[in-house]
Amino acid sequence: AVDAEWALNDWNPRVYASGWKYWAIVMPDKVAGQTNMDWIMRENIEKGLVIRVFDDPDEALQWLESM
Repeated sequence: AVDAEWALNDWNPRVYASGWKYWAIVMPDKVAGQTNMDWIMRENIEKGLVIRVFDDPDEALQWLESM
């Protein structure tokens, strides 16, 4: 998908350069979105990013704040 290519080739290099290390994800409801996020997550985990998936946005934010 075009948005996944943009994320990996444009957005990710910029956020990695800024020191991005942790990503809390609240997965989309739609299966297509989940599949896309799974692929993006694998690509970023291979680059050393620490990723956790949450059902609740508040829990995700708490985890990020604790890092």
